[in-house]
Amino acid sequence: MKTEETYVRDLGIAIQFIMKPLLESKGKSGLFRKGILTDVEIKKIFGNIKDVHSAGKRFLKALREATAPLLQ
Repeated sequence: MKTEETYVRDLGIAIQFIMKPLLESKGKSGLFRKGILTDVEIKKIFGNIKDVHSAGKRFLKALREATAPLLQ
């Protein structure tokens, strides 16, 4: 279960701190300035990460619920 928790956490970090700033960076200066990556490149890199993150969260919730009686 720890591996799944780490995986879901890391996907969330990648979305929040890498993908979102890249998508929101148009016309801004700084680390995530305009021109680093196009929207197409960002979509190729991150693909369906949001869907995978959502599925991972649902799976983790179900895993916790299924194993809760065993951990008591």
